[in-house]
Amino acid sequence: MVPPAEQAEALFVKTFARRPQVRVSAPGRVNVIGEHTDYNGGFVLPIAIGMRTHVVGVRHPAGDACVVVSAHGDERPLAFRGTAAELTRPEGGAGFWGNYVRGVVAQYVHELPRGEASFSIAIASDVPIGGGLSSSAALEVAVATFIEVAYGLRVDPKSRALRCQKCEHDYAGVPCGIMDQMISSCGQSGHALLLDCMPPFEAKLVPLRDPAIAFVIANTNVKHQLEGSEYATRVRECRAAASAIRKRFPQAAASGKAAETTAPALLRGATMAELLACKEQMSALEFKRARHVIGEDARTLDAVEAFRRRDWSSAGRLMVESHQSLRDDYDVSTDELDALVEIATRVDGVYGARMTGGGFGGCTVTLVRAERAAELIATLEAEYERRVGKAPTCFVTKPAHGATGRWSAFAVAREHWLSSAVAIAALAFACSALARARRAP
Repeated sequence: MVPPAEQAEALFVKTFARRPQVRVSAPGRVNVIGEHTDYNGGFVLPIAIGMRTHVVGVRHPAGDACVVVSAHGDERPLAFRGTAAELTRPEGGAGFWGNYVRGVVAQYVHELPRGEASFSIAIASDVPIGGGLSSSAALEVAVATFIEVAYGLRVDPKSRALRCQKCEHDYAGVPCGIMDQMISSCGQSGHALLLDCMPPFEAKLVPLRDPAIAFVIANTNVKHQLEGSEYATRVRECRAAASAIRKRFPQAAASGKAAETTAPALLRGATMAELLACKEQMSALEFKRARHVIGEDARTLDAVEAFRRRDWSSAGRLMVESHQSLRDDYDVSTDELDALVEIATRVDGVYGARMTGGGFGGCTVTLVRAERAAELIATLEAEYERRVGKAPTCFVTKPAHGATGRWSAFAVAREHWLSSAVAIAALAFACSALARARRAP
């Protein structure tokens, strides 16, 4: 299989008949624990993975269109004007990949020369689409990083993540939290990121360099579409539960904006005792959703402490409890996800496993002794196919680095040389023509 960096390079040359000047990439992510807590102002513990989205391209003078081509799909170029006036709303219907690009450009146009983006880019990725590994965030962050490098913008990684989150809200219609964009933008090799999803979004690195452990990701190969699923419903249910708690305990559930009591209530800060006291003020489903979120926040903080002291057994137990809560209280697991977790937890050397991502399909993540990872993958592949009738896609990962980007000095020098050569040739031609004119009778 051709690596995505090479795919992007080849596609760019094939489409635009030149070499790219800028090369960037951003990773997907797997969330170790802390699921469906980010949009509730809670805690999450993701790692960046080795699978990445690559964007290569060149910047053009203002006035030219933005032209985008992707290695995924029919490879037909997408063209649009990169101005604020042209980027006021999404186009092409729900789930159209071009909106992720257009939406990111819209977050930057006010900082660009003449308020306009002009570029040609090619995109390729090995982050599975719809697999719960944040392919959309990887695309957003990669495009954002390309713009920053191409235009020489200095944007800190947290601000980049916030811009990409706004893109997903406004252009993809997904009311996601900040986790996916933050880890793709800010991730560091050998570390998980404990992220507080309440502003100002404080993040702490949690070392996970121990060679004795590994994470195995298993893709059910059941795809999901968050914008067309139950995701938005879960957000509404959590808001309703948090509002009920805040009415009875005004200092309990946090506000979406700390200084505004009229902002949506979040479940951050609410306790199980407060939830139980308000059980009659909410529906049974709202109660279950809140019970998961409040419990998951506690599990996430406990897991961080377990990872810090290298207590893999405790960390794994908390991962299993997280999966059970997502299955029973949040109703986002599937038979395929449950099967992968059940199979994994019966393998010797496995500390724990859980579904990861939004749910309704996607992937599981398993904490395992590194020396047993190959055995785990073999067992998952055999047993899952026997039960479900299709093969999972499994791979081992360790915490990777976040978004990176660079100019190609050779490409830039080559472009400058060609421009200079053309200019010199034109000047020589003009001088020759002038000399001939003077010699003419």
